[in-house]
Amino acid sequence: MDFGGPRPPAGRPARAPVRGRRPRSWVAARLSEPVLLIGMGLLVSAAVLLVMRGTRAPALRGARGALAAGAASGFMNSSAGVGGPAVSLYAVNAGWTVRQFVPNAMFYGVVVNALSVAANGVPRLTTPEWLVIAAGIGAGAVIGKALLELVPEKRARPIVLLLSLAGGFTTLAKGLWSL
Repeated sequence: MDFGGPRPPAGRPARAPVRGRRPRSWVAARLSEPVLLIGMGLLVSAAVLLVMRGTRAPALRGARGALAAGAASGFMNSSAGVGGPAVSLYAVNAGWTVRQFVPNAMFYGVVVNALSVAANGVPRLTTPEWLVIAAGIGAGAVIGKALLELVPEKRARPIVLLLSLAGGFTTLAKGLWSL
């Protein structure tokens, strides 16, 4: 697979969720779901808007930035199921290309979600729900691969940020609706 340059260290952001999954699950168990969703939605939306304005955070570069993003992502994933935007923001700040981001984000997603399942247990879903999830993952991988070849880097970066912002707003709205 062509990564468009040296492969960024995807394992770095994956280290922090390994270390802190129990405290995050403890917090998630003590706060109401609406409060968690509102907090995560606000956090994600604010961070994405700052990056979209051109703000770059030196704290989100290098090994320390990877660990900070991994910790934030692990917390957000195990508490409210929205771990992706923190890693997206790290990738933007670290200067990853979309070709570098996609395979690393997939690897990271598998790791952080496996840790969330280990900490919180397997979701109790029906067989049709699991089939829909599997189909969605498969379709997303196929569509993503096709789009990776068609969409130039300059256009793909804003799309990644808009998807992260949509996730933040959706999480916020879900929390507010649940109050």
